[in-house]
Amino acid sequence: MFDITELEPTLPSADLVKKKYFMDFEGKPMNYLYFKFFVNLKDGKYEWVPGYLKYEFSTIGSFSANNKRFVKVRILPTSGLASHNSIAFTAWNYMRLNLPRLAYNQPDRNMTGFMQILKALQSMGEAVVQTATGFANFMRIASAAREFNTDKSFIRLYSPNNKKKGGGVRVKKIISNDKWGTLIKDTLTNFDFDYGQEYNYTTKSEYGDAISSGVASYEPSFGNDENPFKQPVFYSEEKLLAPDDDFYQEEPYGESFFPSPGITYSKVSVSSLRRKTLTTDVTTNATGKVVHEFYTTKDFPTITKKTSISPVRIKPNPIARILNFIVEDYMAVSQGYVIELNDMNAKPKAQWVYAEKQLTGGGVGEENPISGVEYKYKQSASNRVDNNFLVINNKGEVSQKMVGVEADQIVDFREQKTVSRSGGFGGNLDAFLAVIFPVAIPVVLPSYSSEEVRFRSAVITKVINRYALMEEAISYTDGAKSSVKNIAIDEETGEVLLTESTNVFGDKLYNFTYPAHWAYDNMGQAYKNIGYHLVKQGNNAVQLNDANLVQGDELLVDVSGAGIIKGWVGINATGAKIISDIAGNKVEEASIKSLIVTRSGRKNQPATAIGSVTTLSNPLVWSSAQNATLNLTENILNASAIEYSDDWKIFCECELALNPGETKKYNKLLRKRGGSWRPKTNWAYLTGRKQTLVNNNTNIRVDGTYENYNPFWILQSGAVVWGPTTNQEQWQYKSTGTIYSPYGMELESVDPLGRYSAASYGYGNVLPTAVSGNAMYKEIGFDGFEDYAYQRCIDEHFGFRKPLAETAGGLVELTASKSHSGYRSMRVKPTGTIRLTKQLTNTCN
Repeated sequence: MFDITELEPTLPSADLVKKKYFMDFEGKPMNYLYFKFFVNLKDGKYEWVPGYLKYEFSTIGSFSANNKRFVKVRILPTSGLASHNSIAFTAWNYMRLNLPRLAYNQPDRNMTGFMQILKALQSMGEAVVQTATGFANFMRIASAAREFNTDKSFIRLYSPNNKKKGGGVRVKKIISNDKWGTLIKDTLTNFDFDYGQEYNYTTKSEYGDAISSGVASYEPSFGNDENPFKQPVFYSEEKLLAPDDDFYQEEPYGESFFPSPGITYSKVSVSSLRRKTLTTDVTTNATGKVVHEFYTTKDFPTITKKTSISPVRIKPNPIARILNFIVEDYMAVSQGYVIELNDMNAKPKAQWVYAEKQLTGGGVGEENPISGVEYKYKQSASNRVDNNFLVINNKGEVSQKMVGVEADQIVDFREQKTVSRSGGFGGNLDAFLAVIFPVAIPVVLPSYSSEEVRFRSAVITKVINRYALMEEAISYTDGAKSSVKNIAIDEETGEVLLTESTNVFGDKLYNFTYPAHWAYDNMGQAYKNIGYHLVKQGNNAVQLNDANLVQGDELLVDVSGAGIIKGWVGINATGAKIISDIAGNKVEEASIKSLIVTRSGRKNQPATAIGSVTTLSNPLVWSSAQNATLNLTENILNASAIEYSDDWKIFCECELALNPGETKKYNKLLRKRGGSWRPKTNWAYLTGRKQTLVNNNTNIRVDGTYENYNPFWILQSGAVVWGPTTNQEQWQYKSTGTIYSPYGMELESVDPLGRYSAASYGYGNVLPTAVSGNAMYKEIGFDGFEDYAYQRCIDEHFGFRKPLAETAGGLVELTASKSHSGYRSMRVKPTGTIRLTKQLTNTCN
């Protein structure tokens, strides 16, 4: 009988009690109740006895004398023993398996020899009684396990009070004080004001009770008696002329693969501290609260499954077993287990903004958010992550595939084999009288027996990790609703390519993004060739036109006569692949013994886009229920394109500037001329827009689409690479980058009218020191004498550092005694001279 007085203010119905106390975490009735009792096994010897019992819901009621409310259940018998309590029977079984000396009243080692003899005789007599009455009946007669400590014993129900103690610390309040009273020197009137935020981690249960929103991702390995995943699987070992051994294993199987224990709060409210004036609360224009909601393992639990055991046995021939001649007994069993994990725990579910609740009527209360956003992930009806999604490959073909799933499979094969063979000879001598003569006949009988017992098992454990895919984000503002839905993703990278936006009027817009790796292979994924190993075969030279080598690959090359060197894959003037060393010298193919790609020339830029198209119609054209293609030519609202390049002018500084006619070798990949992909040209499409008149008014909901459209990126014939269209008549570039710093900044660009913009950087090439419009990079310069302490090359774009180092006699120096807007200036003494000479003609290429 369970006392629920503190949990239930009023007497609940039987259905409500069953739902609140006797359901498992999946909402199904519990077949077994877990218990852990501190039992007096015998003679005051207490032990913890865990186990599971079957039960039957009986009734609910209350005591009128003290207004106590209770739930009564009936414990069902165990193993068909109707006269025995399940808890007591479990304790007896525990004694028999773990404490046989106590169960069978065997002698103790601490006893004297005479007492041990008497105890042994008593144990033998009791053994006879146990054989006659049965072990369980004998333990009951002996009053074993009849008492337990109520303060240290419990039966696990389904979260009866929705409370659980756990470790860790959480933020309750953040406060800052302006100390205004101190600033105005008024210590009598309380002008100080507290600002800050207060955090609340509670929510409401389905019954309206205020409970913590914390959800445990899993229980710790030790002390996990409250773990609801723990469920029994019973089995027994049958014995002849002895009590059977009853055991159970606890699910879940594969517990070591489960998430680590931790607390995730499904709802966190953040509100500003109560605003007060000197006399009253501020409610009319005070800030409300923001409620953050998160998905937890309760919404998307870990899923476990197992197949039934499939035993196959080949039994021995009955006659062979009787004669013990050749006995073969084979058994094979197989079983599979699946543990399915997901990453939904702690992902954002929603965010709601509430206005300050009015103390008087007429205002927006806590029940009605003024704005918010919901995040929905693709899932099945059973709160399981669904990874079937539309994907688009680099040919523009659309199909549905499973993405974002990892699976590891562990296979355990075992075999146990016992073989016994024996042989021998049996002799016999028979004698009898033949007339008057004795006759002896010897008989030799050979004997042979063979027995082979073999057991084989195959167990497969599969661990599946599912990574959730964002399906839709819904925004709410002042009663209006809009959403963005992910329609299709890149088959190779998982980046979203096609989205569907629904505005407040319910109209749909579609936006498609071209991924960069469709047009530029070197902006693709490094996994394609990193670690690739190429070895010379016989007398044949290594073929560098191998498709697994791409421009920019960093290699370790085994060169005859030189050993292991670093190399880089490049492209020569004829378009052939070559390998250059660190100085830019070509490594001859005939001297290469082997090479391995240590760093791929593909730069892993999955999120980089080379264009986008916005249209009023869904660009997916379905040829069948499973396959579709892209149509990006109709009802176009907007289109743009970006060309990228990694072939830039050499940074004409730091000893790279060449004199006319001078040649100098260098590795252009190390000088950032190649391998660094940056935007080169931004394109916009220029055309008229369609316009209709309805009652002499424009229809802005459908107007504004292009009168004609020619896509910039076209799938090249016979290839899987996209390239710019040859018909660029209506495509107009907006700007083109011409010079980039090796540190990543754009130094110069030009617009369609030929107007240049430029910038120079200092302070370790981090901060801009000069920015100019309508000027080329070579036409601008600035030196404030402030960043000479930074480690830079002395031959910089513009600066007096090099001339100053070459000036002798101390006639020119930097000083901090005089300055304009910084800390330093250059002092030129009356007899001193300093000259800065720069070559404006760009000789770098």
